[in-house]
Order: sequence, then C-alpha cells, then structure tokens
Amino acid sequence: MSNTIKAAIITGIATIVSAVIGVSFGKSSEQKNIQYEIHTAMGDVVNVTSNNNEVTINNVKDLVDEYLNVLAQKESLLNGKQDQNVNDQLKNEISKLQSELENLEAKNSELETENSELEAKNSELEAKNSELEAKNSELETENSELEAKTISIFTLETFRGKGGWRNSTYSQSSFTDTYGNKYQSAYEALHIWDGSYTYYNPPVYLLDKKYSKCQGQLAWPKEDKDKNGYIWIEFYADDELLYTTEKIGADDRALTFEFDVTNVEKLKIYRKASIPSVDAIYPYLNLVK
Repeated sequence: MSNTIKAAIITGIATIVSAVIGVSFGKSSEQKNIQYEIHTAMGDVVNVTSNNNEVTINNVKDLVDEYLNVLAQKESLLNGKQDQNVNDQLKNEISKLQSELENLEAKNSELETENSELEAKNSELEAKNSELEAKNSELETENSELEAKTISIFTLETFRGKGGWRNSTYSQSSFTDTYGNKYQSAYEALHIWDGSYTYYNPPVYLLDKKYSKCQGQLAWPKEDKDKNGYIWIEFYADDELLYTTEKIGADDRALTFEFDVTNVEKLKIYRKASIPSVDAIYPYLNLVK
C-alpha cells in the first residue's frame, strides 16, 4: 500500500474516531444514532493490504464500541452517584421528620397528661359546684319559706293609733347613718321624749298570737349627727312591757335586736328619745311566724 493510501485511510479512521469522541461527550440520548451511523459507514469499507501491512476497519469498530460502552458505564455511575445523593438527602429529611415527630409525640403526651389533670380538676370543681348549687337551692327554699313566714310591720294596718313610718317616697332623708351606711329600703320614724306622750298616740298592732319573733334594726340618722342624746324602743304586750332595746346615740352603729312575741295578742310600740326629737332610721322591723 502506498504511503498516500495509508495516510488517507489512517486520516479517515482518525477523523471517524475524533467525530465519535466529540459526539460521545454530547447528549447520551444520541449515542445509539451515532453508533448506527458509524457501523453503516464502516460497513462500506473493505480491508486494505499492502507490503504485509493490514488495516482492518473491524478493529476500529470494536474500539468505538468499547469506548461507547465505557461512556455508558461512566454515565450510569454518575447517575447512580446522583441517585445516592438524592437518597442521602431524603434519608436526612426523613430523619429530621422522625425527630420532629418524636418531639411532637412527646409534647402530645405531656398535653394529654395535663388535659387528664385538668379534666380531673374540672370534675372536682363540677362536683363542688353541684354541692354548692344544692346548698344554694336549700337556702333559697329556706329563704322563701322564711319570707312567707315574715311580715314587715311597716306594711301592717294598725289596730289603734298611726304607724308613723315614712319611706323614701314621703321623706327627704337620705336614709344614711352617721357611719355612712345607706339603707335604700328603710323607713324612718319620729322618736320623741317621754313627756310629750301626752300628745302622742303610739301604734298598736294585732298579732292575734300568730307570730313567734319580732326582729328589727335601729340606726341614728346622719341628718341629726350633731344632736346629743339617745333613742330606744319599748314594746308592750297587752299594756305590759315586753321588751326594751338598748339605747343608741350618734356615736353608735346600727343596733340589731330580736325578741319573742309568742302568744302576744296586741303589740304596742313606743319610740322614745332623751331629747325632743330624732328621725330614727329603721332598716327593717319584722314579725316572724
């Protein structure tokens, strides 16, 4: 074979190999097409022999096939490495999520424990509330029964005399005692000294033996805070002294009193004072059956 022919063949082979190499570094999806074109081109080449030197195109095809196989293996390894990186990232994410899940489960367990404690306390409170409601119901029942049994003397018609009780509708008084206590639903009545009873007709109430107790409260009015003296009440049963309250003055707090009126037919009330007059406050004055 002449040097010119050898050079041409070698140059052609080199060109084909270079083309294959250049293309092989391109997109892997084109490798099969490239390989097919190479095989087609080589199929048209025949063996060339000269001076006992032989160049076989099949050797070149084998070389190209081997090179393409190496590239495929490299790409497979790269893809496998990328897959491994993705798997590692997924494993890390899963590990983080599992850790967060464990923390959430621990927190949830704490919250469940707290919730159980709160439910137990709530049950205790509900039980106590039920007890209090039951007691309140009992007290309301007792209070209703007591109210049914209790009658205000202020509302009773007198058997003799005049009641002389004045509420806020008929009085200019503030119904406030010298200590600043206000009595919104109170009444007031005039207390006068003993010598003036010649001109005073005390009220008499018919109890008809229906009541067991008389309960009341007496307070010194703020309007008379500068007066010096005392006020008190005397109760008579059928013209006999039944009960006398303590005496109070401007320096004293409201006086609460109670006494027995069992078997009393008629109750007479004397409102007395050691000075000419005082408009005393009566927060209440009741008869109890």
